[in-house]
Amino acid sequence: MNYWKDIKEWDQSPATTINGTRYTSSTGWWVAIGNSASIGNSASIGNGASIGNGASIGNNARIGSYASIGNGASIGNGASIGNNARIGSYARIGDDASIGNYAKIGNGARIGDDARIGNGASIGNGASIGDGASIGNSARIGNGASIGETPAYLWPPAGQWPVYVSDPAKRMLGIGCEIHHIDYWLGNGAAEVREKHGVPETADIYDPAIKYIAHAMGWA
Repeated sequence: MNYWKDIKEWDQSPATTINGTRYTSSTGWWVAIGNSASIGNSASIGNGASIGNGASIGNNARIGSYASIGNGASIGNGASIGNNARIGSYARIGDDASIGNYAKIGNGARIGDDARIGNGASIGNGASIGDGASIGNSARIGNGASIGETPAYLWPPAGQWPVYVSDPAKRMLGIGCEIHHIDYWLGNGAAEVREKHGVPETADIYDPAIKYIAHAMGWA
């Protein structure tokens, strides 16, 4: 098929199955399928979506309306790509992963199996998000970042405790065993934790890490 081809010839009732993929039929409905792209069994592709050259869509995957899948990208079995989401060229979306509406996944990025990327979130080029990780709505993860399946993001030099995002959707940030809302940490939280645990260098060491994560997650 030709890229950006308006395939209205398949817009008929009942819906037609093409190469194992069921396309929902409606007036004026169309999708764009690139050259050498592959579509798995029982996958669904929404109106106005585009699938790039050489891209691969897994079995039972769902591609939302007006979503864009870049050239050579791979969408895993059972994965869900939200409406108007953008998946960069040669990005990999794992099995059963969920990408929110209007989310943007950079070129060559890797999203693990069962990972959750929130609505409007942005994952940079070449970034890696581990299996089962959860990134909140409107979060911003930079180019080349690596976030594992555990929630730890940073371990500041000379710091005694890891800094991690505990619940992205609720903007909860943890330092060691203390988990609080990001506003607490951006206020006087680090100093209070320093005094509570008797670690005098905590505030000075962790303040840059807190601000970095707040910025990366789009919280500040």
